[in-house]
Amino acid sequence: MAGILLVDAEASARNALRKLLERGGFEVGEAASGTAALEAIGAEATIEAVVSDFVMSEVNGLEFYDRLVARVPRLPHRVVFLVSANAGSRTRTPCGTGS
Repeated sequence: MAGILLVDAEASARNALRKLLERGGFEVGEAASGTAALEAIGAEATIEAVVSDFVMSEVNGLEFYDRLVARVPRLPHRVVFLVSANAGSRTRTPCGTGS
């Protein structure tokens, strides 16, 4: 797998983003969870960037990020997190907003 890896439990969200990125000329891989993404990255480390949901059931966004950069050190500045407007304060607190 080369290009961008999309990580989101919602198949419809992955599908919409995949279509958008493919129209832009990117190769796109998908994973339905942070754990599946880490397995995909471990199997093939040719991923150039990651677009991920922040609120995930198996691992949260920060834990996923820590594991990701430990596995692929060149990716720390190539990760984009998407946060739902309905996620609430539990997503803001770990990011250092102080709430």
